[in-house]
Amino acid sequence: MGHRFDPGTTDPGYIEWAIAQAAATPVDSLRRYADLIEGLDLSAGIPKVKSPALLVTGGSKLAPPEQARFLAERIPGARLEMVPEARHLVGYALPEQTARLARAFWETRQCPQRAV
Repeated sequence: MGHRFDPGTTDPGYIEWAIAQAAATPVDSLRRYADLIEGLDLSAGIPKVKSPALLVTGGSKLAPPEQARFLAERIPGARLEMVPEARHLVGYALPEQTARLARAFWETRQCPQRAV
């Protein structure tokens, strides 16, 4: 699981939980899931994204930064934040840093006023 998160930055309890979850999942299910996502292409749906998006990516071979760059270039108002030391699961590995990035992103956005 070292390709998913760095033991030096990820909560040990989360790592233990993730290992237990993987161990409890039938191998055949994992294989079918891997086959599914390997050939999954949802790129046709990208033009339908109209909301600003924050893309936070790590330095993972499972979700390479190039994929996030691809999305950021095609989603209007998207911001890409690279956190290479976080690998695949940035929000789990570095939750405080991810929260700061999200807050900074949303602070730059104008929210429409709601009628009361």
